[in-house]
Amino acid sequence: MSDIENVAVKGSTLVRGRGAGHEGGRGRGGGGSGGAGGGRLRVLDDIVAMAARVHRITERLKRKDRDLANQLRRAVTSVGLNAAEAERSRGAKRGAMFDIAMASGREAIMALRLAGAMRHIDIASVAAEVDRIDRIVAILYKLAHR
Repeated sequence: MSDIENVAVKGSTLVRGRGAGHEGGRGRGGGGSGGAGGGRLRVLDDIVAMAARVHRITERLKRKDRDLANQLRRAVTSVGLNAAEAERSRGAKRGAMFDIAMASGREAIMALRLAGAMRHIDIASVAAEVDRIDRIVAILYKLAHR
């Protein structure tokens, strides 16, 4: 795990207020929800780690396509902020906010695919990150439509 991911995950763990007895894992069970953090969503930790990884990609990408790098960064930020807002929302607003987060995740996937197609970043990096983001999008879909 890189320093940025480590800080991001540790930072979100501190915000989640986990006690000393918590193992610190980012489990995926239960659709990415619930668990030791007082009902907080584990998918939020995955989103923070994704943002750290994508940040490194955007740093490389902005040298070749600043606009696409900025759009990718905004999409990833939107995933996190909308998912966090949805976490504490109720009713129709909760589903709508998860839908927005999910759509932003799909936007981030397309931005990565475009950057790879234009050979701004290597295809292996694109494929690995697209797979991870797609898993997050699937969890957000489940949360939006339950």
